[in-house]
Amino acid sequence: MSRKSPSPPAKSRKLKPKGIAAAIALLLCAAAGIGYWWNTPPMRAYRHFRAGQKFEEKGISAAAVMEYRAAVDIEKTYSAPYLAMAHVEQNNGNLGTAADLMGTVLYYHPHYPHIQCRRAQLYGIANRFEMAFTIAKDAIEIEPNCAAAHNDMGMLYSICGNDADAAQELGKAHKLAPTDDALTLDYARVLAKTGKSDESFAMVDTVLTKTRLFKTQANYLEGWILSEYGRSGVKDSHSLADGIQHLGLALVDTPSHTASLQQLGIIYIRTGNLAGAQTALEKAFKAGPATLEMLDAMVDVYRKQNNPNLDSAIAVDTRYREVFLPLKLARLEYVKRPLNLDNNMVLAKLELEVGNKLDAFSLVKLVHERAPERKDAAQLFEDMIHPKPSPEQLIN
Repeated sequence: MSRKSPSPPAKSRKLKPKGIAAAIALLLCAAAGIGYWWNTPPMRAYRHFRAGQKFEEKGISAAAVMEYRAAVDIEKTYSAPYLAMAHVEQNNGNLGTAADLMGTVLYYHPHYPHIQCRRAQLYGIANRFEMAFTIAKDAIEIEPNCAAAHNDMGMLYSICGNDADAAQELGKAHKLAPTDDALTLDYARVLAKTGKSDESFAMVDTVLTKTRLFKTQANYLEGWILSEYGRSGVKDSHSLADGIQHLGLALVDTPSHTASLQQLGIIYIRTGNLAGAQTALEKAFKAGPATLEMLDAMVDVYRKQNNPNLDSAIAVDTRYREVFLPLKLARLEYVKRPLNLDNNMVLAKLELEVGNKLDAFSLVKLVHERAPERKDAAQLFEDMIHPKPSPEQLIN
């Protein structure tokens, strides 16, 4: 058998000088391309954004904001740094600033999802009622199936005392997000106020059996429903005792829970435990925010005990009635008829009373634009643009 002679080894191919030059040129072009890409505005902005995130993770928010601002200085339409800055501002308690930053995202990206609902919530918490209401309406128009938008609108209706419309909007939110415990509890609260306490109680009870995050609020609501409406329409000593027990459980979890302390104080007044009522109500007032029901109850218990703080309590209660009660009514009218110019002037002055200058300015500006002949609007508008110095400022 003949053997095949082995194949000769392959000859090594030597790169010619021209080939070496071409390879080096190719590598240089690739390196240049990578370098160019790395230094393009989007990549530079991204690097600042990532640096900001790292600072934020370490809790250095001021440095984080500087990096986020550097990112948008390079790429002004880059949404992520604006949202990151909004998050920092929200955590720092600057809710209006956070909402404004989100508005910048919407300016550059009009179809960015779930921005308006978040802005409405932030403005609402910041007591920017008129701004929150306007944005919540816009959020529902843009995203009619957004549970958060309907929840925002429902809570705003509730703030101004329109419980029927609040229940309707919160019902829509609950239908869109039935497993959201926070939305369920918000809905249950206004549902009870519209005469459906049994349905409300069942909803709260369902949440209470499974929730950890909202346990305090669920216990408070059961206590409030049982003590105000009873069980199955019957108010008796058993439902009252159960209500007190649930309020106590809420206060075990959160000792400074204002609503639970207030409700417990009101119950104690009804049952004749004035010392307990005073303790609970004073704790509620200290925890804040104050409500008309709380202040009325404090005046009642101080009067019955001849408490030396009665005059102070009456003064605070009177102040609330002179400002916050009319503010609530004016807001309710604004919700119904936002172009009622007479009400808008009343509302603007009341918003100024509580320190809400931005919404007051918007209201006066609207009146001035629609009725430039109105001297009261023109004068208030002028005073807000060019405020007169106080006597102290003149002396100094």
